[in-house]
Amino acid sequence: MQKYLSPKNFSFRNYKTNAAIKNEFIDIKYDLRAYTITKSDTNKDIINQIINNYKKQAEKIGYRGFSDEINSIHDPTSSYIYVADRFGNILSSVRCTLQKKQLRIPIEFGTIEKSNDKYIINENLKVCELNTFYYTQYRSVPTLYDALVRYIHLNNIDKIFALHNPENRTLATIYFSIGFYPSNKYKKPIFFETYEKKDNNNNEYKSAKWNILEMNASEMQKTYPRSLL
Repeated sequence: MQKYLSPKNFSFRNYKTNAAIKNEFIDIKYDLRAYTITKSDTNKDIINQIINNYKKQAEKIGYRGFSDEINSIHDPTSSYIYVADRFGNILSSVRCTLQKKQLRIPIEFGTIEKSNDKYIINENLKVCELNTFYYTQYRSVPTLYDALVRYIHLNNIDKIFALHNPENRTLATIYFSIGFYPSNKYKKPIFFETYEKKDNNNNEYKSAKWNILEMNASEMQKTYPRSLL
């Protein structure tokens, strides 16, 4: 069984920044590279690779119906954080979508269960949502987490949201281990019309339900590696 470590128990890794490449730092011990990028002509191929990897991982565990059209709506307000080995193989990634005026985060596109309504996330804070998280090698996840905390710190984000499907216990374990908790304000699950999950009991597909998680950024920043300041 995979052992998931809380950041409070991380033996923090040693990092160095790369002055030649903006938004890169190197995990010295494990020889991993962490990057933060936004969508542009220069980064288009990398982001397409990240999205294709995410879809493949999702399909392996029974999801289907990922919407490239909806996904692309959020790219202008998103940054992709990913970790690669020294050969450039992407081992893990997460997208951070900022909430900006008149631009909704993905949660606000979901339909509330047993309703035709959608949530309006109105926190009067600087908010972001984590989405399209995946990994192929868990050893890269602590480095991905440190890169995420760095991004939260540098962008002065106050609150972070994420979604998890109760059937995906692995994802829930990781999110809860880093300090996320079920939202008290946005309690009802949501679903996306095109996104489905296979029922392991009868192999039929049904709408995947997503619970909303949240976390105050100040809690995450308590574990911020000093070597990345």
